[in-house]
Amino acid sequence: MSSASNPPDIETRARTFHLPGHPGVEYSATVVRPAGRGAQGWTLAEVTVRSTGGPLAVEEFASTEQLVAAVLYKDPWHMAETPYDSTRELDRVPGQYRRALYLRGVRTVDDLVELSDEQILAIRGIGERGAAIVADARDRYAADRAMTERAG
Repeated sequence: MSSASNPPDIETRARTFHLPGHPGVEYSATVVRPAGRGAQGWTLAEVTVRSTGGPLAVEEFASTEQLVAAVLYKDPWHMAETPYDSTRELDRVPGQYRRALYLRGVRTVDDLVELSDEQILAIRGIGERGAAIVADARDRYAADRAMTERAG
């Protein structure tokens, strides 16, 4: 007699919200994670974008990170994508990797943007998967810096 295993329990959270810097846009998002996992385990499952004031006039929609944070935290500070600031903390880097970077002396966006892929991979506590995540955050910070320099 075979028994089918039950799928792991899944936690779900959903919320409808407006983001700072996105006037006239209402987001409805659902995030999921296996039960018992930490905040890092949340994944975006579904998003609905609705105009609340005519045609959508948004240059760029919210990032996945913003949407997950908006569902998990009601504080708008967590939801807003802050403009590029070379001295701001590494808010796009997950906490476990941020700690490893901090111990290596990487404390600001500019510190991170200066690191190569090899330097990131060499930091103790990051590993290959973490290096890819950190490098992605670095690349997004670099793109923000380039846009800010062109605009300013």
